[in-house]
Amino acid sequence: MPRLLALALLLPTTASAGGYFFSDSGIVALSRGGAWVAGADNQFAQRYNPAGLIRVERPTVNLGWAGVNQSVRFEARDEDNRPAESCADENGELIECDPVINQAAPFSVPQIGFAMPIGEDFGFAFGMHSPFAPSYAYDHEGAQRYAVKDSEIYQFAFGPSLAWRPHPFLTIGVGLNVQMFWVEQTLDLTTFGRADPDNDVGIQLNAGDFFTPGFDVGVLIEPVDQVTIGLSFTPGSRYNADGSVGIDFTGNTLDLGTYQDGRCEMDPNRAETDPGCQSDDGITLAIKLPAVIRAGVAVRPVEELEIEVAFVYQDWSSMDDLVVDDVDITIDAPLVGETRVDRQFVIPQELKDTFSLRLGGQYRISDALEVRAGGFYEPAAVDPAHITVSLVDADKIQVGGGGSFYIKDEALRIDLAGAGIFLNEVDVTDSAIALQNALDPDNTQIVGNGTYTSSGWIVGLQASYAFGERKRDER
Repeated sequence: MPRLLALALLLPTTASAGGYFFSDSGIVALSRGGAWVAGADNQFAQRYNPAGLIRVERPTVNLGWAGVNQSVRFEARDEDNRPAESCADENGELIECDPVINQAAPFSVPQIGFAMPIGEDFGFAFGMHSPFAPSYAYDHEGAQRYAVKDSEIYQFAFGPSLAWRPHPFLTIGVGLNVQMFWVEQTLDLTTFGRADPDNDVGIQLNAGDFFTPGFDVGVLIEPVDQVTIGLSFTPGSRYNADGSVGIDFTGNTLDLGTYQDGRCEMDPNRAETDPGCQSDDGITLAIKLPAVIRAGVAVRPVEELEIEVAFVYQDWSSMDDLVVDDVDITIDAPLVGETRVDRQFVIPQELKDTFSLRLGGQYRISDALEVRAGGFYEPAAVDPAHITVSLVDADKIQVGGGGSFYIKDEALRIDLAGAGIFLNEVDVTDSAIALQNALDPDNTQIVGNGTYTSSGWIVGLQASYAFGERKRDER
């Protein structure tokens, strides 16, 4: 039984690692394909390059929303690359599993903030931003259930940023923020190492870290009016998320009841048949997300047109192992009696750095309208052997566009953006994702083989309202 709980904790946490987000926040950046390091010019420069706040012309309030969706289709195969027989018919007999698809609704990402100039040589902003990441919801009886059934990951950062121009050709920016991370996931585990609904055990993980400090730094170098060079750095974030894990044996042949560590709300009327909580202090999940280096060069051959080429590097390979700590559950098993699990679990990571090339720009058609377009290419952070339906990260291309409408002498600005993400189909025949047998560790079954087909989209809407008169001339 101790090994059973170890597996329950290992499996869900792996889904919250790796390149789980499509791109950074910001509606304007989205429409330019993320090529917005040298061209950043509003409150969301906080994330891409805080030095860009020097371009804010008037006190401005920003309010935005984005919807993120990833379409995933998985056709499972067994260890011999034949259609997987791990699903049950109405009589409980094992049959081939139908392909499963991600049924999650688009994930909502809010964005809000305020930016303003301070004199001629300073720009200030305070806001909240979040990366664009999808959520997952699959058939709870599908072949993917041992990787994930439902998954949502939230990551937000908020705080102040300041830009300072010590020289006409140089601007320095720095931002401080408080970061929050929350993960909710469900999946199934097996008690005997073979994929069979009669042996399934339900797992639910909830964990969150609501105060992790972070920062962003950046510079703008403008040797001539027509050229801007932008550089920025965001360090890696280390989260220690407190939460709970629950194990549900309902429907399993062992019929051991329900157990939970942390945030216990079991029904008192079930106390005699349901052991309920064995510990109320919960678990801790330690996870690190990567540092990001951005560089971009923007050129303006004419005043109305800006084109930027940008490079973004993410050091996913530097992620430490995932650590699940403070586990304390007592399981009452008929064959072995009460078994207490009180230990730490370490999950090794095998991720790769990514380096993306981005191209985007914008053109001011009139006083009332500006249009944008852009895209990028990025290789996968996860090798095919470690892909699951909770993290389908293949080589991808994102293409998008959008525009801005200026109203009331440019005091009111409406930004629209949309992008499509196209991922290579991945045919996995040598998956490293395996069930592990709680009673016989040497008897395992591969469950990650199959064909993964995925694409995605992001849409966004943002409204900005500026007060007062401009403090500087237009760039």
